[in-house]
Amino acid sequence: MRLGPRLGALLVFVAALGLYLSTLAPAVTFVDSGELIAAARTLGVAHPPGFPLYLLLAHVATRVPLGTVAVRVHVASALAAALAAAAVTLIVMMVGTGGGPWPGLMAGLLVAGSRTLWSYATIAEVYALNTLLLAVLVLLVVKWRTAPGSRWIYTAGFVFGLALGVHHFTILLALPGLAALALCRTGREWFSAARTARLLLWSLGGVLLVYAYLPWAASRFPLLSWGNPDTWQRIWRHATARQYQASFSLSLKAARSQAGEFAELVYRQFGPWWLPLALLLVTCGLVRLWRRDRSLFWCLALLMGVNLAGTLGYVIAEDKDAYYLPVFLAMALAAGFGAAALPLKRLAPLLLLAPVAALAANYKYNNRRSYYLARDYVHNILDTVEPRGMLLTSDWQVYSPMLYTRWIEGAAREAVVIDLRLLRRSWYFDQLRREYPQLMEQARQPVEAFLEDLRNWDQNPRLYDQDPARSRIQSRFHSMVLALIAAHQQSGPAYVTEEVLATRSPEEAPLAAALEKRYHPVAEGLVLRLSASQDSAPPGPLRLRLRGLQDLLPRLDRDDVARRKVLPVYVSMLRRRARLLQAHKRSAEALETRRFLALLEASVRR
Repeated sequence: MRLGPRLGALLVFVAALGLYLSTLAPAVTFVDSGELIAAARTLGVAHPPGFPLYLLLAHVATRVPLGTVAVRVHVASALAAALAAAAVTLIVMMVGTGGGPWPGLMAGLLVAGSRTLWSYATIAEVYALNTLLLAVLVLLVVKWRTAPGSRWIYTAGFVFGLALGVHHFTILLALPGLAALALCRTGREWFSAARTARLLLWSLGGVLLVYAYLPWAASRFPLLSWGNPDTWQRIWRHATARQYQASFSLSLKAARSQAGEFAELVYRQFGPWWLPLALLLVTCGLVRLWRRDRSLFWCLALLMGVNLAGTLGYVIAEDKDAYYLPVFLAMALAAGFGAAALPLKRLAPLLLLAPVAALAANYKYNNRRSYYLARDYVHNILDTVEPRGMLLTSDWQVYSPMLYTRWIEGAAREAVVIDLRLLRRSWYFDQLRREYPQLMEQARQPVEAFLEDLRNWDQNPRLYDQDPARSRIQSRFHSMVLALIAAHQQSGPAYVTEEVLATRSPEEAPLAAALEKRYHPVAEGLVLRLSASQDSAPPGPLRLRLRGLQDLLPRLDRDDVARRKVLPVYVSMLRRRARLLQAHKRSAEALETRRFLALLEASVRR
């Protein structure tokens, strides 16, 4: 079969894009998707490090007049992931390790059908674009090794700078592997002081170009301007993600736990656990590269090893699997080189069994065609909250998709929605003043009192390690929240999501106690209304949107955020409703609620 690298890459791109579009999420999803879409559409500033290149490209996608805004950004992720798979095909076919086009096609299709990349190719997230840029960097350095001239390596330097504007943590961890690939025998001779300085300038130019977006966006006073990066100090703090540096841990216990999770991810990444075809090809590929191409071997080995060394100590919950995407990308490349070593000849098409196995094993987990869970969850909450009500939450799975639902779709714009955890960040008050100027003016004194301490804490957190400063800032925080609720209740009711009162966090438990001391929480739908009286009215009708829920539940991973954090809210609040119905002697409705609750609990346990 005669098939050039470009045509092979095109075939993989079309196949991967078709796969992703057929399994694309039709609405906003959980974790950061809602926030990222809202920030992209409004040209705001997202959470650290800001992802400026991603926001700019996603903003272009939001302007395409096809489908909803969420679907447009999801399609952009699908395009990026499909291009990443095509780049993998190009790399394997360009290196020319034998076996015709099949190893390259296999490697590209293998990474396209891998569990993690596929999962981020169908939603609004930064990781598909980040994987594409990393694949392009490897491709450019491989091209530079075989083609004369400096344009490929300088282009790689510039792309590296741009890539730091998407997910700089994993891109920086990839630098040793890229350097090992570049520093081949001729590469070391090429890197004179002048050329190295020029390469660094190209990279710096890419960085400055994309991160100039942060102060520009902040100067426009968008609704979402996380961190308000309008000074050099704030820009640096935001771009270096200082807020999340506390998530790094040197604990061996935490590293061992994360290593176990990573091993499980690897085992299910490219197919069922009982058919490790891809892992065998990866092993063959690394052995072959050690014998024939040490620079490429060290590139892949360092891409995997340095990423693991840097990532295992980073303790986060929701999207940790995405941090390992450089490892899975390197594994797909190694599998391609391993396939080229097999003496298959006419049986070479059998290599496609590996990506077919990955596709078959991962399809049920990554098919998001009916994934309305986040959109329905938010609307189920907003349907309960009165039009001019206030909702306080510390659940990011509520607040993030609600940013999209309210700002972009225009739902429940009259409601006041506040994230209690973000209230501990001084920049958030500027957003609240733009959204709710009257409310913030009514509670101005307690707000300013808390901000006095909060700004001091921003400058020197150690001042608040001991009393009395720690007690004062906590007391002022509670007083401010209570003042905001009291000010709003002059015009409408106030609600909280369940975790606000059910929290076990030492930091948040005192607020829950203060709220329960002053108010009587009454279950209404998926939220709790803060009532001044203990007399609870009979529960009204409850109509929940649960599109695709029973179909999706059995297919969700046990660590999926919907299974871990969202579905337990449905279960808990339905239990409350059943008890309340029974207390008002509405036994038939209580029995019906319990029957539905039993079905839901059985699906969650499955």
